[in-house]
Amino acid sequence: AEYMGYQTERYHTSSFSYDVPILQDGQYVLVLKFCEVYFTSSNQKIFHVVLNDHHKIVTDLDIFEKVGLGRAHDEIVPFTIRSGKLVVQNEASTFDDNLKISFVKTHYDNPKINAMYIFKGTVDEVPSLPSIHTQEDSTERADNKRKPPPLRDHNQGDNTQQKSNFKHRSGPVVLDPSAQDGSYTWPLLVAFLAFIPIVIFLCKM
Repeated sequence: AEYMGYQTERYHTSSFSYDVPILQDGQYVLVLKFCEVYFTSSNQKIFHVVLNDHHKIVTDLDIFEKVGLGRAHDEIVPFTIRSGKLVVQNEASTFDDNLKISFVKTHYDNPKINAMYIFKGTVDEVPSLPSIHTQEDSTERADNKRKPPPLRDHNQGDNTQQKSNFKHRSGPVVLDPSAQDGSYTWPLLVAFLAFIPIVIFLCKM
């Protein structure tokens, strides 16, 4: 579900901002999510992000230069609210229960944001993005998916036994005609000898 946030965006031809009410003191983290979906080179879209018109938390952000086209990039900004003060990057300013997040236009196209959220906690609690894989890694993973799993060989390591398995017959034993003995010829010989006297007797009549 989180990745859906990178598939939509808001941009403007000038600077724009969001106001977020924060009513309790404590430690917070602002997570800004970006993805370049249009430009295919660096130095095309560059902008700043500022908190409460005082704290420049991201300077000269060039998303393509950071991660390239179509890849997720997060900017993670911890800050503290304490006794009416906003403390960001060791700088403090007056805080009136409202956090203003501004995306400031420069001379390089328009500022944008894909998604963002604020939660009360520390940076250690922020889920990290998956590592960026190279094209070679992606190709290798795709090739591995296409390879069939290896056949399981219960006799692996015993070459003699493995070879002998191929000599086993796959059906019942069939007698070899060329290897038959004379057990079938005796009845024929007896019948022939018994037939000879009959022929001689018929000839004398």
